[in-house]
Amino acid sequence: MTEQLTSIYTKLQRHPGRVVGAVVVLTALLLVPFLAMAPTVSASTEPNGDVFTARDRIDDTFVSSVHATFMVVEHEGGDFLLAEPLGDLLDAENALRADPELGPTLFSYFEADSESDVNGILTLADLVDAELRAAGIDGIAATTDAQVKAAGTAVIDRY
Repeated sequence: MTEQLTSIYTKLQRHPGRVVGAVVVLTALLLVPFLAMAPTVSASTEPNGDVFTARDRIDDTFVSSVHATFMVVEHEGGDFLLAEPLGDLLDAENALRADPELGPTLFSYFEADSESDVNGILTLADLVDAELRAAGIDGIAATTDAQVKAAGTAVIDRY
């Protein structure tokens, strides 16, 4: 076997021009299919088909099912982190959730940061109320302003 390889190598050394020519011809032959099959148009980022047509019709017909809205709230007295304003906000949230028209349309999900289930809306009032309940107090309605401030500070420090 080694004698045959030595013989082949010797022949290749004697005719380097033919070896280089054969490699060039072989390379050219391998390039022909790539050049002949080159695409004439670019690939579309929006392909056609029934699935994509249906998706476009759904997007045109229906509004997105989830809307995240962030708001900053202030209180007439200036300090929002008190039992009365947070209690009023919590009551308004509960009224929204109980509304026969709007309540069923609210998006429910699990909020990982607070490790709680959210039904449509999550506010500082919810977080403070949960903090108070975890401390053994029966929510915002049954607490003092000092306890609300302590719970609010704990919530703000955590997030």
